[in-house]
Amino acid sequence: MKIIDSHFHLWQYSAENLPWISNEMDILKNDFTCNHYLDLSKSKGIKGGIVIQAQANYEESYYLLNLDIPFIKGVVAWADISSPQFKVHLNELIKYKKLVGLRYNLQDHHQRDFMLEPQFLSGIKLLSIHNLTFDILVYQNQLKYLDKFLEACPNNKFVLDHMGKPDLVNKNFKDWETQIQNIAKHKTLYCKISGIFTETQWHQWSFEEFLPYLETIVDCFGKNRIMFGTDWPVCLLSTDYNENFNLAEYFLKTFSEEEKHSFYFQNALDFYSIYSNNNEI
Repeated sequence: MKIIDSHFHLWQYSAENLPWISNEMDILKNDFTCNHYLDLSKSKGIKGGIVIQAQANYEESYYLLNLDIPFIKGVVAWADISSPQFKVHLNELIKYKKLVGLRYNLQDHHQRDFMLEPQFLSGIKLLSIHNLTFDILVYQNQLKYLDKFLEACPNNKFVLDHMGKPDLVNKNFKDWETQIQNIAKHKTLYCKISGIFTETQWHQWSFEEFLPYLETIVDCFGKNRIMFGTDWPVCLLSTDYNENFNLAEYFLKTFSEEEKHSFYFQNALDFYSIYSNNNEI
């Protein structure tokens, strides 16, 4: 089975550039390079991946875009989307062929509905002109704002990172389910099945605990708008790399081989328009 990892990170650790890594996250206070990832993934049939920003600065964006590594099929970079200078920065970023989209840390913004600010919406709308996507990183308590956000940007392509980060610790399933059902009606929105291990008590999870959430995502988004992602190395806070694949196999039991191919491979290529950038996959 061919696989595209739609969500992994690379970094050279520094506390200054990665302030979100707290003292409880010591395992992440290391360098994570593409060579590390390739060593892990070589036995998994992974044909490539989408590397996602982890730092809120342009230095990381250009570092990732300049990596001359065939395994990296696309880069989702950071940019200050609400800045008056965003268009200038965007015009520089689009010079790089591996740029497939942008991400902005909405989950930690003090204004929970910041994605609805006019300046932010204006920046998002510029992405569609260049066929760039936007990865939506929010917590469950922000999902209620996404319907209006998606309605405001009908020409954009979006993907919801980490299933909208459900609050598994407090087991607030019903609210999450209702919000997912509402936003999944927007056909421009895809969803990454990734990152769920860190949304519950670390190292105290079970596949059975995750199953209602996984089933809801499939029911709401269908099998052509979901994609596989490991969220490596962040996943190491609660599990090891291999459990991402074990979880996928656990809930894919009823999928046909064609549907598995879509989930593991084709949907990510289609969403990120990878074929327009790289024909050798």
